[in-house]
Amino acid sequence: MKRTLLISALSFSITGCGLMYDNRQPPRLNASITTINNNVCVLVQPESDEIVASVYIEEAGSDKNRFSKNNLNAPIKSDQCVSDFGYKFEPGIIYHFTTTLESPSKKKQGAEPYARFYVVSFILQNNNGKLEATTPY
Repeated sequence: MKRTLLISALSFSITGCGLMYDNRQPPRLNASITTINNNVCVLVQPESDEIVASVYIEEAGSDKNRFSKNNLNAPIKSDQCVSDFGYKFEPGIIYHFTTTLESPSKKKQGAEPYARFYVVSFILQNNNGKLEATTPY
């Protein structure tokens, strides 16, 4: 009996049965943060035909101050700020900014993953009248 259980367990381990690892999850990458003319600028590194599919902004620790835009299909370049849609950022508050890039060609082909998440957490500080964004961690 013990031998049968051991062989069964070994068989499941070798074949991967029961293993719940899913490598099709979109990767989570770090976006860059800076300020340009006192405006927040989030930068990502799009590949091939990737477009901005969604933007999500939240104030850390606040359920009330959240913003999201989906189904954007907006073109993006690596030297271009991701749109924040006029979100009002304030100094001294920690923000989390997430944007999803999607590849229409990968999505059409059924390739997984066809999306990538870019995230950055930052805090704005007023430095002699000029806003500066820094990462809080």
